[in-house]
Amino acid sequence: MKTIRFLLLALFAALLAACSNDPPADLPSDPRPDDPPAAADPHKVPVEKALGELEELLQAIDGPETRSGGARRVASVEALGASALARATRAGHDAAAAAEIGDLVYIANFQNGEGYAILGADDRIESVIAVTERGSLTPEQLAAAANGQYDGVEAPPVVPEIGDYLIERIGGIHKYDSLASIFPTYEVSYGPWEFADKKGPYCKMKWGQGYPYNYYAPLHNGVHCKVGCVAVALGQIIATNYYNEYYPDNLTPYPLFIGGWAVKWPAIFNDISMYDEKEQTYYDKNSAITNEVVAIAAFLRGIGEEVNMDYGLESSSAKYSKAEQFMKTLYKDVDYHTYSEKTCGRVKEMVIDRGLPTFMRGQKSGGGGHAWVVDGAIVQRRLKTAVSGPSKGSTSYESIQYYHCNYGWAGVCDGYYHYYTLGNVNKIGKNPEKGDRESQGEPNDYTRDTWIMYYNL
Repeated sequence: MKTIRFLLLALFAALLAACSNDPPADLPSDPRPDDPPAAADPHKVPVEKALGELEELLQAIDGPETRSGGARRVASVEALGASALARATRAGHDAAAAAEIGDLVYIANFQNGEGYAILGADDRIESVIAVTERGSLTPEQLAAAANGQYDGVEAPPVVPEIGDYLIERIGGIHKYDSLASIFPTYEVSYGPWEFADKKGPYCKMKWGQGYPYNYYAPLHNGVHCKVGCVAVALGQIIATNYYNEYYPDNLTPYPLFIGGWAVKWPAIFNDISMYDEKEQTYYDKNSAITNEVVAIAAFLRGIGEEVNMDYGLESSSAKYSKAEQFMKTLYKDVDYHTYSEKTCGRVKEMVIDRGLPTFMRGQKSGGGGHAWVVDGAIVQRRLKTAVSGPSKGSTSYESIQYYHCNYGWAGVCDGYYHYYTLGNVNKIGKNPEKGDRESQGEPNDYTRDTWIMYYNL
């Protein structure tokens, strides 16, 4: 027993002595290995790949028939993380998804203020979301849109429905991951996106609600009111259709008066004929009072009278039922359709198949909204091959549409948008037959109900 005790005491003394001595200079003070590097995000899209997806679409958008200088060049790229979207981080399970996603989108600004592109930085959302024609965008501005800070703002740096789309996609990623853990998944390979078709843009104008287009709008306290988005959207559609049908053979088509205001078709047609989106001169010309602008202002005021416009200094509004009634005086088969997964084919029919600019309006959950024109489209397709599962080896083509939107803000935000962003086409947990009424009370902008107007010439 003493032998064991003495051995323990000797061992303890040796350990104390060892602790009091410095380690040899050639040995590390802490031989433990470094922490392993963080695992790479399996869903992160490299910025080079995202820009490659954009390049393919830009070749179609900026073809020689639309832009003499060729495709635009990217000047800068910045990322926006899902955690920056405050609405998502306050939304229950979406908060957990936002924390796990990391970078959600890339913002690529083109040189010389020639617009921007919003690209998917996560492979669970669309690769190209929007490509605009003018201006620039920062991550802070896109986050502000997603957080509802541009509600009711005329000509914001980014359309509010892009913000709603991003919030919806965060919830969709959470749903995607949850379902993937329950249902079997099969491997699929995709070929590169390739050009399939292009239509438009049909509206050869960039009219707006403020100066100088409100030249004939009523005065409140000595200041001209806004024209109203409904009047601008209807005006651009009607003028485009009349130009295509009558110019240059008939410069005085019916009607010659709208809402009690004379329609000076020759001046309106002249404005359209001078439009050339690859030149700055159109925007410079239409920032001053000219014969063409005065004729357009009278035309828009007459439409305002027809739809019983409620004029205001900050915004002017009209009921969409009045817009429908007015369109029925000029066109056949006028009808409204909710824009959903089952009816988005109506937009394809109008814009792609029949070549007609289409009236679209979005309703905010808190009231109000915006009306704009969808006047063109680009279709891409890619080859899809089943690598595993019961359909292994089968191939099919997958197509996608980007619709050109003219928002009636004198060119601001105009550009091509993935069709998911236009409304409640693919919303997780929503019934497309009911629009998006289940989300009433949420700060959604333009996407509670989105409607399109169908018509025949």
